[in-house]
Parts: sequence; structure tokens; C-alpha cells
Amino acid sequence: MPTSDLGQILLSAANEMSQEFENSLLATDPGTRGGAREGKLRELLERHLPQRYGVGTGKVLGPDGEQSQQCDVVIYDREFAPRFGLSGNLLLLPCESVYAVIEVKSNIRSRDVVEAAAKINSVKSILRHYGSQTSFLPGGHFSGVGTHASPPYRGEYLGALFACDMEPTPETLLATTCELIAGYGRHFGIDMVCVHNNGYIIPVNQDGKHQWLLDATHIQWISAGQASLGALYTWLVSCLQFILLPPVNPGRYVASLMDAASKSAPVSLHPPRDADRS
Repeated sequence: MPTSDLGQILLSAANEMSQEFENSLLATDPGTRGGAREGKLRELLERHLPQRYGVGTGKVLGPDGEQSQQCDVVIYDREFAPRFGLSGNLLLLPCESVYAVIEVKSNIRSRDVVEAAAKINSVKSILRHYGSQTSFLPGGHFSGVGTHASPPYRGEYLGALFACDMEPTPETLLATTCELIAGYGRHFGIDMVCVHNNGYIIPVNQDGKHQWLLDATHIQWISAGQASLGALYTWLVSCLQFILLPPVNPGRYVASLMDAASKSAPVSLHPPRDADRS
């Protein structure tokens, strides 16, 4: 295989990820398989994504006190993101440093899609800010003077659901996903659903080519068999490079914290009365 054939290299990496993930499931005790599947997916993405991307688990914070639900997989800016640890390996990450979140399930059911959509929405609902004056809006554009992100660069978070197996039919899974996207709106919906060794749901245009969720004409189920995990990987690689993150403004986070503290009831200290001294 010619080393210059990038398509073949990417395909080989995707196939390697799929086989390694499958082997990890076979070697894992059923009682601990839940955490193992999440850890293995994070490990594979950490190893195969470009070095600029960090992969962890945790919550996303907004500068005005917003906090997402805990996400199984968070892909963030490794170079510039300030990271704060919770218990175990959980991270707290500012929204300006987060590219994508992925929820992981063993055997997906319709209610699992609903739960994953709520978690993804809890991230996508946090608006990013550029400096102290301008908001970084979904859809690839800064609002404010001199802060416009021209196409093809984007501003939205990516949100995906990955499952090892599924109970509903592809048609039912697709219908549930489309209902949730319609309910939350395209700014806040699931961008991709991938089921290992089955297929995936992805936004496409009229020609069947992948599009960003905001730009797609419809949502489609694609049967891919063993190539499904590889499709998730190549989708991430394709999209991540076009997401332009605003800089983190620590002062905004601190100002929000101080403002909240100032609104709390003041504590007054008084010298003891003579009666109290006796």
C-alpha cells in the first residue's frame, strides 16, 4: 500500500479501531462492560485523532454559570484548554475549548436516544463568547465587529451517540432521531448516531453526501456493518478540522462567580454583648 494514499491509511486505521473495540468487548466481564466500552472508545479516539485533540469524560462549563450534564466522551482542545479535575478522571472544561461530545450505550433503545439527546442539548445550549463583548453563535459565525468566521469554518459543537447494539429497527431509530432533532431544533440536535457492526444515522444533502446538521436536507440511515465505527471516526476527522473555537476568557468566568457571590445574603459580624460575656 503506498504510504501517500491517505484514503487507504484512514480506512486501515478505522478498521483497526473497529476490530480492537470488538476484541475488548469479548474480553470484558459483562458486569463491567458498561465502563469498559466508554473507556475503550476514548482510548481509541485518543490514539487515532490528531494530537491537538484531547479526549476525556466530564462536564462542560459556560461563563455565566451554566453546566452541562456529565458526558461519556468529550473531545477538547488539548493545547489551550484549562482542565479542572473532579473525582476520578472526570474533567470540568470551559465551553470555549470543547469540540464535541459523544454518549455511549451498550444496547440502544428509543429511550436511550432521548436521554443522549438531552445530554447533548445540555452542551449545545451553552453559548460560547468571544472576548467580553461578542457571542459565538451556532452555525459558524461570530457576532460582533471584526470577529466573523468565514465559511468553511464552523462554530457549533458536535454531538453524537455511539452504541454497541440496538433493539429498535433502523427505521424506528431514524424516526426517533428525526423527532428529537425537530423538537430541539437543528442548532441543538444529535449530529450522528452510530451503531457498531450495524450502521449509522447522518445528515445528508439531496445527493446523499454528508452535510452539517444545520445545512442538511434530510437525515439518513446507512447500513455499514463492520465499517460503522470507522464511519464515526472519519466523520469526526472530517468535521473537527473546520470547527473554530473562540479563546477562553477566564475573566468572564471569574466575574460571573463574583456577581453570583455579591447577590447572596451578606454575613454581618457583631461584637458580643455584655450579657453574652457573662
